[in-house]
Amino acid sequence: MQNAHERFGSLEFIKRTKDTTTRVRVSHDRAVLETPKDERGQASAHLISMIAGDSEIGALWAAIPM
Repeated sequence: MQNAHERFGSLEFIKRTKDTTTRVRVSHDRAVLETPKDERGQASAHLISMIAGDSEIGALWAAIPM
């Protein structure tokens, strides 16, 4: 498949605290998302297919509230 890299998007998580900033960025090729019902609601992620190392995937998994 030519230009397969162009179909990937990126997912970025940034957390800022008083002294530090944590930034994790991974590539993803598929995502099934649901928009919030109102402006203040939270969006839902049903499926995210990511490509990254173990530490990046673990950091994003820890950031997702269940």
